Amino acid sequence: MFFPILEAMTFTEHDSAEAAVDALITMYDAVVELAEEALGSRNHELYRDVIYPKLIVDVKQWRPIDRTEPYGYVDHAGRYAAVLSRPRMMRTYLMDMLTRLVTNYPCDIYTCYSDIQVPPVFIDGLENTPQNIGGIGGETGGGLGGLGNSTAQPRLR
Repeated sequence: MFFPILEAMTFTEHDSAEAAVDALITMYDAVVELAEEALGSRNHELYRDVIYPKLIVDVKQWRPIDRTEPYGYVDHAGRYAAVLSRPRMMRTYLMDMLTRLVTNYPCDIYTCYSDIQVPPVFIDGLENTPQNIGGIGGETGGGLGGLGNSTAQPRLR
């Protein structure tokens, strides 16, 4: 199985909000698939590439705009970034926000993989126990930080 995650930190420029959001969804789906493969095969090395996708917006020039809307504006030109989980769930919001940004300012939109690993306990269907994780995620089984197994954990997908 080929996973494009090996291209971590390689920026891809997108010509529209829709293209960027579609890329984030594709990237996230690939991460979930890779996580399932890594955990199913107990290949700890493969799991190191289970990392969140990242959205980057370079606002090239700031200008005053109508700020009556709840989002779609910034305080100054510069690079803005967000590491995202479950972009499919936020598709409508992401499309609207990015469309407003590119309408309000000259900017470039990029996606890449972040350097933030998805904790194994967030992978849907994985039991939340260190022995099932098999050492991935550290001694506490994915960073539970002493919370134990009674704490409800969010799941991917």
